[in-house]
Amino acid sequence: MGTEKKKEREKEKEDEEMEKKEGKEKEGKKKKKKRKKKKKKKKKKKKKKKKKKKKKRKKKKKKKKKKKKKKKKKKKQQQQKKKKRRRRKRNKRGRGEKEEDEEEGGGKEWERAGRGRSRGGRRGRRGGGAPRDKNISF
Repeated sequence: MGTEKKKEREKEKEDEEMEKKEGKEKEGKKKKKKRKKKKKKKKKKKKKKKKKKKKKRKKKKKKKKKKKKKKKKKKKQQQQKKKKRRRRKRNKRGRGEKEEDEEEGGGKEWERAGRGRSRGGRRGRRGGGAPRDKNISF
């Protein structure tokens, strides 16, 4: 009786070991499959990241365009200010030339005709009077 029980126990142990081995092999195969799936998921994630980068670039371009526009506006405004300042200075210079006019013969009657660029054109300050005064005779 004792020897039969021992044989049965040994058989059961062997069976259990065999089952464990088979189970391990099966589990190993399953693990390999899981790894493959993980790799595929990673590839998908990379594609999504690329799309996000493209969107960011578009936003950056818009920002750059806005900055350029602002810079251009500022430059224009500054140039206009400079022009105004210069114009004022020229006109002021023109107003202080009454003595030269009197020497030429235009005199104080024609002071209104051309003081500086605002009324007399570009050649207004040459020779004391604006070009309009030169043709007028009394």
